[in-house]
Amino acid sequence: MGRGQQPDNKVPITPDEIGDMAVAVNRLADGLNKTRKFSEAVGSGDFNAPYEPLSDDDSLGHALLSMRDDLAATEIQLAQKVEDRTAEMSKQKKRAEDLYSDLRDSINYALRIQESILPTEKEVSEVFDNSAVFYRPRDIVSGDFYFFRSVGRVILIAAVDCTGHEVPGAFMSLVGYNALSHVTKVFTEPSKILDRLNSAALEVLSSETSPDHLQDGMDLVMLAVDMEKMELLYSGANNPLYIVREGELHEMKADKFAIASFTPDSKSYTQQVYPLEQGDTIFASTDGFVDQFGGPLGKKYMRRRFRELLVRLAELPIIKHKDELAKEFDSWKA
Repeated sequence: MGRGQQPDNKVPITPDEIGDMAVAVNRLADGLNKTRKFSEAVGSGDFNAPYEPLSDDDSLGHALLSMRDDLAATEIQLAQKVEDRTAEMSKQKKRAEDLYSDLRDSINYALRIQESILPTEKEVSEVFDNSAVFYRPRDIVSGDFYFFRSVGRVILIAAVDCTGHEVPGAFMSLVGYNALSHVTKVFTEPSKILDRLNSAALEVLSSETSPDHLQDGMDLVMLAVDMEKMELLYSGANNPLYIVREGELHEMKADKFAIASFTPDSKSYTQQVYPLEQGDTIFASTDGFVDQFGGPLGKKYMRRRFRELLVRLAELPIIKHKDELAKEFDSWKA
């Protein structure tokens, strides 16, 4: 007992003084055993466990009763705090859900606005009947958009990549589309369109911000096809144009500066001319496809693989291009 061990058997009682001592020792052992069981019950959370101190002078027993009552009171307080915090978390969760719902409603409304600027398949076919568009926003709304316009015998086509994703990118796409729509009412040469687009975008975006520190802008492919001359004019901001002729790919390089990245008249976009032949296939794209992560190693698709894909696509009828691009894109993303 002095080492804290509970005796397995009671001390035998004899009819003498030693027997009286044995009675006292056995009573002490029983009392310590009750104290141990009570402590275990309280430790396991049973604050209603019965216990009687050995006597009025049993300081350990009274201390254990006091500890039990204190722990019971603390348990009640903790339970109340948990209940209060759970209620507060429920309120915050409800508020977060409401905010999320409002945000989704706003994004979906932004999608309807963005869809209003994208030409429908019917409108695209009216401008250029033998064509296909693969458009897959990463989010609900996108910073990319495509542009088709017919001006007399000239067909204008653009694939535009605006800064940002989701809502910021969508707002930039509205700025870009509005500027491009106004500029192409006056100009049909791609280099002049890009130069004027740069000025128009800066007027909207820069305001009090120095263009040297401006990070909003656009990369794009801009081409004009003269259907009578069978001639293609191209200018690009960071994004190249591809033409496949009889299984061979021709790449037209872009200028390496974005729209809204330089002050007007400090630079100008170059323009390239390409004589077209019957059977040529023209591909204009943003960097969304080539920058898509996937494959067995989780790396970008990259332009080399993209060029090989375009050569394979050019062998197929245009009507199949959209589905084939979708299959390759989904397969790469897995």
